[in-house]
Amino acid sequence: MATLSHPGALSPLPPALRLTVAEDWDQVPAEGAILRAEGRDRGPDTPSLVLDALTQRPGTDPAVTLRTLVDADRERRGFQEDPAFTIDLAGRSWTAVNVTWELTDGPAVALHLVTVLDRGEVQQAVVATGRAQGSRIEEDYAAIQDMAESLVLEVDA
Repeated sequence: MATLSHPGALSPLPPALRLTVAEDWDQVPAEGAILRAEGRDRGPDTPSLVLDALTQRPGTDPAVTLRTLVDADRERRGFQEDPAFTIDLAGRSWTAVNVTWELTDGPAVALHLVTVLDRGEVQQAVVATGRAQGSRIEEDYAAIQDMAESLVLEVDA
């Protein structure tokens, strides 16, 4: 019988990361992800920014990972996907896309970002997803963009 381990060559630890949150946002339990921040006192319209790392086979295209993230919202009413774009955050290239859809009481928006880390026998796709809706959608979306732009991965050399 084989012995499996974590961390290990096929199951590396996620990278260290840091970001600056908006003044009216808090870090909350990540619920299975690496990190989660939410806007304070928003009730059912609570915006969020969630970061995670997905361990993948080497060579998995970040566009495939991005497509999986977007597909979670594709069946929503009024779904629209903007063209994907590349952004440099702290010297690292990220692929990103914005999507919108309609809720019964107004629009919702999500920003998805992906970058890939070579981890030897595997790669890790670091993903960030920010979501906003409700009466403060524009303000919350701007905060999500600002927080995403502050994101730094601290990857071992």
